[in-house]
Amino acid sequence: MSLPGSARPAVTAAVVAALAADAALLAALGGVARVYVNVPDNTPAPYLWVLGGAETPMPQTQVALRRRYVWVQVSAVSAHRGTSEVDSLLSRVIEVLEAQPVVTGYLAQWWFRENTEPQRMDDDGTDLWVGTCRFEVWCA
Repeated sequence: MSLPGSARPAVTAAVVAALAADAALLAALGGVARVYVNVPDNTPAPYLWVLGGAETPMPQTQVALRRRYVWVQVSAVSAHRGTSEVDSLLSRVIEVLEAQPVVTGYLAQWWFRENTEPQRMDDDGTDLWVGTCRFEVWCA
């Protein structure tokens, strides 16, 4: 039996929905659900950027059960100097996603894997700080 289509769209949609619905994150983002897969041009910080990552089938014995690992990362983008806003946003992201959001069409288990060191970005004269956390989602 071959694997069905990708689980990545369902996982990404679950992340966006869970983060956009969280009252604490909404407050931290200025009362607006600035949670994006495609960040619109000129979007003011702070905001969250969700990217679906690699998708890997589980061992052959699990293929019939549609099991696979899907990686997803959430980046917090801040215009505040230093990392306090990025750290606060990502801390809440981790709390929300460790609550195991529903992934439509799948049974899913969420595993927090990494919270990277925030980096200062200054590509176009705008001083931004970006931090990223990564999750592995086991889908069946």
